[in-house]
Amino acid sequence: MPSELSLIFTDETGQERQVAVNANPFTIGRQDGNELVIKDSSLSRRHALITSFNDVAQISDCGSQNGTYLNGKLLTSAAVLKQGDVISIGETCKMRVQLRAIAAASPPHKPAPNPSKASPPSVAPPPVNNAASSNLELPNLSPALIATIATVAIVLLAGTLIGVVMWKKSKVPVNNQDIVFVENPATPSATEAPSITNNISTNPTSAPAGSDQFEKSLVQVIRNISNDSSYPFPSAMVVEIQRKAQQFATPTLAATLRSIATRGDETINQIKAQGLKKPALLVYMALAETNGSGDPLATARQLVPEVQFLRGHFGSEFADPTLILVAAYKIPGGSKRSHPLLPRLNQIVKNPQTDRNVWFLRDKGALSDASFDFVLRFLAYGAIAQNPRQFGLDAPALVF
Repeated sequence: MPSELSLIFTDETGQERQVAVNANPFTIGRQDGNELVIKDSSLSRRHALITSFNDVAQISDCGSQNGTYLNGKLLTSAAVLKQGDVISIGETCKMRVQLRAIAAASPPHKPAPNPSKASPPSVAPPPVNNAASSNLELPNLSPALIATIATVAIVLLAGTLIGVVMWKKSKVPVNNQDIVFVENPATPSATEAPSITNNISTNPTSAPAGSDQFEKSLVQVIRNISNDSSYPFPSAMVVEIQRKAQQFATPTLAATLRSIATRGDETINQIKAQGLKKPALLVYMALAETNGSGDPLATARQLVPEVQFLRGHFGSEFADPTLILVAAYKIPGGSKRSHPLLPRLNQIVKNPQTDRNVWFLRDKGALSDASFDFVLRFLAYGAIAQNPRQFGLDAPALVF
């Protein structure tokens, strides 16, 4: 049953307030532009975020300095909100969650029949005169009309027979005991994401050598950028990402990786100090943005406010929202209150558990070529950085 979510708390003036969570996403912080602004210096500018999908509300921390607590437990990932939960933000602000069910409209009341009003007696149909029906006579038909009807019947019968013969000749006889189902290699299995058709090969049979080792590198990339320990990559996408990685693995990239390994500690610490606990996310994005050359560390530092903004809208604790964040980076526009990708998500995503990922969004046309290609580039550079020697590069692996 649909429900309304509201937060009950005592504001900075000592007055009790009840605020309806009527936006998706719903941001809380001390800075103007949030859906709920609380002028408390112990809150971060954008402190916490509430999102709703299919009438399930979740709260997550936005990398705040003092953290967000749910029922006394520090949030490290998104958590589902229930009636009576207590949210603690900052040093003193506590909010009680109220969920009020919205009753569905009742069907119109149909009055019961009045037993005092007797139904009119049924009237039996008149009896059938079998004698009269047995004496029916067919009209007289002329011999010419009878001949015409016979000719038409013969022509129709002959046409039907010819059609049956032609249909049988067109069929190849098959022995039911010898049927073999051959999976089309261009069609992913039911457990994989839908195939991508925009200039991307989806033939997993053409996977380069070492695909198993490469997929392990991709899974390690996921561990470096999210709280997930594994991830079910579509096999066709593993092939495409590996092809990109082989293309990107150049001596220039090897020199860039050596530079990051040598002088990257300061940048990593700066990123963590901004509340982004997964600095690998920004380093991989910087490598994809600079094509593995120039100064990715400087680019990573510049990406911090943009990633914080996107994290407030999409989250980044787990793999799927993190990859959506990477895709959203290449979609222009957006404000503190919204992002152009959010309306598409709300329109397309019916089941967040299966639909809220870049593979489904791409298949439904929600991601452009540039946005989706940046995700693949991001993963390719991340896999190289995880294991450069797999591609013959003389460079150390980046450890975060």
